[in-house]
Amino acid sequence: MNSFSLYIHIPFCASKCNYCDFFSISCERVGSFDKKKSCVGQHYLDALIKDTRNHVSTFNINSWKSIYMGGGTPSLLSIDQITTFFRTLYTICSPTPDAEITFEANPDDITSELLACLLEARVNRLSLGVQSFDEKVLSTIGRRANAKQNRQALKCIKNYWLVNNNQNT
Repeated sequence: MNSFSLYIHIPFCASKCNYCDFFSISCERVGSFDKKKSCVGQHYLDALIKDTRNHVSTFNINSWKSIYMGGGTPSLLSIDQITTFFRTLYTICSPTPDAEITFEANPDDITSELLACLLEARVNRLSLGVQSFDEKVLSTIGRRANAKQNRQALKCIKNYWLVNNNQNT
C-alpha cells in the first residue's frame, strides 16, 4: 500500500499575530472578514482539491496515513466548506483506518456546530491555538481570543468533542 501524509495549508487569518512567521494573509487585506462567512474563497479550496488529485495520480497514492489541516486559520472555513472539502478529499483518496486527522482552530471559532462538523469529517485531533491565559500576554502577541474565550473553547471541547468523540471509538 502506498500511504502518504497530507498537509493542507489554509493561509488566511482574521488578523496576523505578532509572533507568527508562517505565510498567511489577513482576511482584512482581502476585504472580507465576517465571522459568519468564510474569507477563504472557494477557488482556493478547488485549487487544493485539483492539486491533491494530481499528486495522488502522479505518486500513485492509495491512502492517507495522516492529514493535517493547518494555517493560517482553518477554522475560518465555513461549515459547508469544511464538509465539502473533506467529503471531496476522501473521494480522491481515503484515510487509513488508524489515520490521525488533525484540524487547527482558533479558540474563538470553537462551537458545538464546528465540532460536530469535524467529527463528521472524521477529524480525530484538534490543534487549538491557546498560547496563554494571561490577558497581557495575549494582547502583546496579538491573539484575537482572550483568556475567557480560551476557557470557553476548552469547556466546549470537553463537553462536546470528548463525549462525542469517545462514543465514535
